[in-house]
Amino acid sequence: MTKRKLNVAMIGYDFMGRAHSNAWRQVAHFFPDAAAEPVLKVVVGRTEAKLKEAALASLGAEVDETAEAPTTRSTSLGARKPRPRMVRS
Repeated sequence: MTKRKLNVAMIGYDFMGRAHSNAWRQVAHFFPDAAAEPVLKVVVGRTEAKLKEAALASLGAEVDETAEAPTTRSTSLGARKPRPRMVRS
């Protein structure tokens, strides 16, 4: 029987991003009876160049240049945060 796919989105791509993407890839090894197979679909991060490098090198995601990043809300003090970049596989 084919397992259904569970699309996963991650925020962050550095040390913890690598750790979590590795954990998602190994779910079937530790939970063979899991009802779904996780698939890394979206990775969001601050720096576009680092995000692309991480997605291709260590996270197991593909870069989609056409993906639009979600808008960010400003903080209560009115300061604007950097717009996150998004990668979809």
